[in-house]
Parts: sequence; structure tokens; C-alpha cells
Amino acid sequence: MLTAPEKYRKASIQIAKLAELLSEVSQFSLERRICQLQQIVDLWGKKKDFLIEEIETVETRCIMDHVVKTECAISADTV
Repeated sequence: MLTAPEKYRKASIQIAKLAELLSEVSQFSLERRICQLQQIVDLWGKKKDFLIEEIETVETRCIMDHVVKTECAISADTV
């Protein structure tokens, strides 16, 4: 069984990877993903678990050809 400092260290490694990935995206993606992370924090703060589902959408814009975006929906469920 891990001690609290060991758990913190283990979580910190994954959080550092998230921060690195976030630093590489556009401002729009950053804001959306920070919002998603805040949802996770809020749910875990309420002792709830959640499901993550990958959603692919295709948008057509006048100026651009087809833009494919992958978004993430967080569904709160007590598991």
C-alpha cells in the first residue's frame, strides 16, 4: 500500500504529462481542456467517479475545408 507522499508523487508524474500536452495546444483547445480538468476536480471533490467518452465531430466552414475535431465529454456517474 502506498503512503500519501508516494501517491502524491505518482499522481504528480501524470499531472506533469498533462501540463506538457496542454502547453502544446491552441488557446481555444487549452481553455476547453482546462474546463474539462476542472470538471474532474469538481467531481472528485464530491467523491464521484465519471466516464470519459471520445466524441468525433466533423465541421464544415466556408473559409476552410473540413475540420475534424476530437472532443471529450465527461459524464458524471457514481460508480
